[in-house]
Amino acid sequence: MSFALCFLFLSTPFLADEPDGGTKVHTSKHFRINTDLPDEDAKSLLNDLEKMYGQLVRYFGRGVIKPIPGHVVVRHGNFPDLTPDVRERVANGGGICKGSFIGERRGSRFIPRDGDATFYAAGKKQVALHEAVHAFCYLSFGRAGPVWYAEGMAELGQYWRGTTDEVNADPHVIRYLKLEPPRTLLQVANDADPDPGGWQEYAWRWSLCHFLAHHPEYTRRFHRLGLGYLNGENVSFVQAFGSDADKITFEWRQFIADMEPGYRVDLCAWDWEWGTKLRQGAYRRARIEAKRGWQSAMVQVEEGVTYSLKASGKWRIEKKGASLGPEGLPESDGRGALEGIVMTEDWELSEPFILGDTEDWTAPSSGHLYLRCHEPWSKLNDNFGKLNIGIRRPRDRS
Repeated sequence: MSFALCFLFLSTPFLADEPDGGTKVHTSKHFRINTDLPDEDAKSLLNDLEKMYGQLVRYFGRGVIKPIPGHVVVRHGNFPDLTPDVRERVANGGGICKGSFIGERRGSRFIPRDGDATFYAAGKKQVALHEAVHAFCYLSFGRAGPVWYAEGMAELGQYWRGTTDEVNADPHVIRYLKLEPPRTLLQVANDADPDPGGWQEYAWRWSLCHFLAHHPEYTRRFHRLGLGYLNGENVSFVQAFGSDADKITFEWRQFIADMEPGYRVDLCAWDWEWGTKLRQGAYRRARIEAKRGWQSAMVQVEEGVTYSLKASGKWRIEKKGASLGPEGLPESDGRGALEGIVMTEDWELSEPFILGDTEDWTAPSSGHLYLRCHEPWSKLNDNFGKLNIGIRRPRDRS
């Protein structure tokens, strides 16, 4: 079995034809890289490759038995043996992973017995990291899964050099996703689509893979799906996630809308346990954590109805910061204050509003009330504490 899996990152050529002194082989425990990068840049690349390798092994539970070979090209004149297809890819700022395998099927799993996978990348670190993920998957499993998954995980993998929880994608990728019209799940997670596309498709695939890999409700299911793909099992995205497609679509799109460097999907997962409408005189309690995103207040509010609110407890928005009540930081834009939003039955959201320490609040629309600590989405990680919220619907005095 042979393969060639491609990645195209830039749209304009940037490599020089002229040789400038040849190449040098740099090695680490799991990689053997032939490159004309300066020595310090090559060492930095190997360091990041090893960090990423460790994350890949922890995630997939399997490693390689021999070093992963790669060629990282700054001047393609220094690499006279590149084949035309490889030369075209790297000359346009991208890369390609090529190889062949011999393996056997054991039950539902394909076990690679022997083979090779070599990646070729333009002289940009993120391209080399991306292609190295493809090589890792082929050397470990003999395949990389359907194109959307293979490319989405390669994009995810290239950011796995430190913490894996936070969003640390390229800023231009984040800007693109936030400005573009939203796509559907099956426009991105199409198991039958063989077209790798351009960097825009890679951005959408990364966003979905990152979301599913870190969401507490879906992370295990996504992990099982990925291993099923890599082991050649009869699995599909629709089988795995079709029953939750509406909820996933809603949260994935909210993730993209709110996303910024440092954003954590696990802290911002939405609650889907809802309360009911309050009768006159009825009372409902909720506990709202400072470290999480929107949390259900366990009550369904009605437009125009005024409710009584009572908050107790303290929270902090910095590790060593002052303890705050629902009013938040004084003389600020509401940081640390109790904030609300209403989700309608059609899953449309109202504009968020600061509640602070208000005691009486009139619902702007009908739906499910959500609450959180008002804080930039990238700053939730060091928050601490919680507020206990009491919500009462007063009796009609008429």
